[in-house]
Amino acid sequence: MTLEKRIMHVLEFLHPVLLLALVCPFFYVFYKERLEDRILPLYLAGYVLLICTAVSRTAIRMVKTFRVYLAVCALSLLVTFLLARTLGNLLFDRFLCIAYLLEITVGGLWMIVDACRIRVQENRRKKAEEEQDISWVDHTVLTKKPMLIGVICFAICYLAALLNSCPILCDIALFGGFSYLLVFLIYRQMEATETYLIDTQSITNVPKQKIRRLRMGMLLASLFLIFALSVPSLLTRGHRTYRDLRYYDFGIKMDEEMLREYLYQDAGTFGETPEWMEYLEAEQVWEPPKWLEYVGWVIAGACMAGLFFVLVRGIVLYFLEFRSIPEENGDIAKALDEDLTEKIPIGRQLFHFGRLSEKERIRRNYRRTIRKYRKELPLTHESPSEIEGNTVFPANFDVQELHEIYEEARYGGPDIFFCMRLNYKLFKKNRKIRKF
Repeated sequence: MTLEKRIMHVLEFLHPVLLLALVCPFFYVFYKERLEDRILPLYLAGYVLLICTAVSRTAIRMVKTFRVYLAVCALSLLVTFLLARTLGNLLFDRFLCIAYLLEITVGGLWMIVDACRIRVQENRRKKAEEEQDISWVDHTVLTKKPMLIGVICFAICYLAALLNSCPILCDIALFGGFSYLLVFLIYRQMEATETYLIDTQSITNVPKQKIRRLRMGMLLASLFLIFALSVPSLLTRGHRTYRDLRYYDFGIKMDEEMLREYLYQDAGTFGETPEWMEYLEAEQVWEPPKWLEYVGWVIAGACMAGLFFVLVRGIVLYFLEFRSIPEENGDIAKALDEDLTEKIPIGRQLFHFGRLSEKERIRRNYRRTIRKYRKELPLTHESPSEIEGNTVFPANFDVQELHEIYEEARYGGPDIFFCMRLNYKLFKKNRKIRKF
């Protein structure tokens, strides 16, 4: 793995933490009884999500099964939660500690689910390339890589702090916005360079080092421009105009005259009940019958059962799609699916109860025929041809027809009438055989 790819991986699990650490301070700024000295520790404490994010992003490239991925992520989420709980008890009061732990828990689960979505999306893309599926569309996961929308989130947080008189959050949003913009530009520069070099790897004499130097020069020029633009913002931070909307009353105040005019339009004096209110008081309320409540419970149960089925089906599909993992050489490791041969359940082999299917009856008659003309039991690894070759049949016995009937019934189509015809032919040969 090249140095550029390692830096890109680090930026991939760093950028969502920059955004998630801002969630709790953003909502805390609207709290009327907030404490200004709690905002910066609340923001810095959100960086414990780096543990969960780094582990989940690393696991999607290393593990091969969904069960191992869930176990690793659950362990990382537990460590993150315990560390966050320790910090919350030391730094914050009870209310703020609960909000902080909620942010860490939801953010950690979000990172785990998004990492799983990235893995499944990559497997689908590989499959579409193998099958040359031109209808496949790549749906970008929000936290997969740094995006320009993250800078907009910091701008919204800066505006909220400006309108709620919170200078410390303005500084955090300003510093975090510039940091996220640097992460975005560095990642985009490396991604564009790697994509171009991959697309031109079949072309000879491509100046790779020169291309990297040109890209790096453009990146440094962009970073210098951003630094030049950030200097005035830092120098003028003491001249911001703040507003505090927390104590502003947005409601409409109504005096006694307005209230009388609004509620008692039909009354001559204050205190008289208008006709429309008497009509509402005299109206009887319709009560639903008792059986309607049971119908509601049945509908609710059906909806819950359908939701549970969809949830289980989605989990099973994720288990199946998560198995394929891209190897270092570009190949894809896949598990071989089981054959589609119909197998007789174990209960059918041990206990004879219920009505047998047509294919099971053909197999039973086939076993009876073999046991009739063969002294010892067939071995488990013998094929039907080997079983028939080690069996002593009579001179006029049609072994080829027996073999074709059994093979077509076992590996053929599911047509029940076809199986019944084959079973009837085989049954005529064995109608005098005793059940074993």
